[in-house]
Amino acid sequence: MPQTLSIILFASLALPALAADPASLLNSAREARRQGDTASAKTAYDAALELAQSQPDRRLPSVAVEVSTFYTQQNNLARAEEVLKNAAVAVENAHVAPINEASLYIVLAEMYSRQQRVADLAGAQTRLVKIWEESIGPDAVVVANALYRLSATQERTNDFAGAEQSMKRALATLEKTYGPDAPTTGYALGRFATIEKRLDKTDEAASAAARAAA
Repeated sequence: MPQTLSIILFASLALPALAADPASLLNSAREARRQGDTASAKTAYDAALELAQSQPDRRLPSVAVEVSTFYTQQNNLARAEEVLKNAAVAVENAHVAPINEASLYIVLAEMYSRQQRVADLAGAQTRLVKIWEESIGPDAVVVANALYRLSATQERTNDFAGAEQSMKRALATLEKTYGPDAPTTGYALGRFATIEKRLDKTDEAASAAARAAA
């Protein structure tokens, strides 16, 4: 049998097996990238994503993050964002545990932060707060940290009332976890004082500033 025909027959037999396994398709995409074959890598990445989306489970977020990263590196930022957002919708509609969405929104938040898209960043961070609350409880430090970051973004969008509420919730957890005199709590109090000042709540701002300096 001619060598060319053997290769074609091998490929035709191998593709159905690969198509049943996103991991194999991802490996094919990585190998294509190592070989400098961007077109083949794109084809394999898209196939892996399509297969993972057809049966959304815990694998989909990791597949979507890798595919999105590929498109980001190709400077196709619109496609990179689309991959993540579509995967988030698919995971949510499949009623998979919310924790599985976290990586998608973390990458989206990083993307929006780099692009200075503060309104979109606030949306992604708000979803992350809810994901952590539903997954590990509202009083967890990771929730407080997420609220702290959200508060900073809300300040940038001039949503000072929202920033105030986010920081209040973060402070409640930080004080409960570390105590009122801990450096972490003091730093958060300083930020809270700044927010209160922007809201013309001078007494509250002075009180928070005094506690931060104590």
